[in-house]
Amino acid sequence: AQGDQMKLLLDTNVLIHREAGRVVRADIGTVFRWMDRLRYEKCVHPASIGEIRKHKDPNVVRAFEAKLQSYSLLRTLAQDTAGISALRQNDKTENDRIDTGLLAELAGKRVDAILTEDRGIHSKAARLGLSARVFTI
Repeated sequence: AQGDQMKLLLDTNVLIHREAGRVVRADIGTVFRWMDRLRYEKCVHPASIGEIRKHKDPNVVRAFEAKLQSYSLLRTLAQDTAGISALRQNDKTENDRIDTGLLAELAGKRVDAILTEDRGIHSKAARLGLSARVFTI
């Protein structure tokens, strides 16, 4: 409905690029400026926060913790759709499970789109028919 804020779920690596201090992708600042201009709600999955807190560089962790309040944390998790349950059957690593968890939020219509550079998420989204709502920087 009109007036509702678009919810954009940010993948862990996008958050790390944004908060790391060393610019990996110069265009990420532009993307974030557009999100702010368009008043998109920048959402973070609890699993992403867990991943960042385990990051090997303590400076990345500190920078992220300091900026955490500028993101909306998803406080609950989406129920798995049949498609998400099917994807979970093939998840072998913790990273696979987190990727599927991010897609569960999109499949459950709790977020409007995902911003990620992760090819695995893009290929899983294609299998679910959600590619049109998964973007790269």
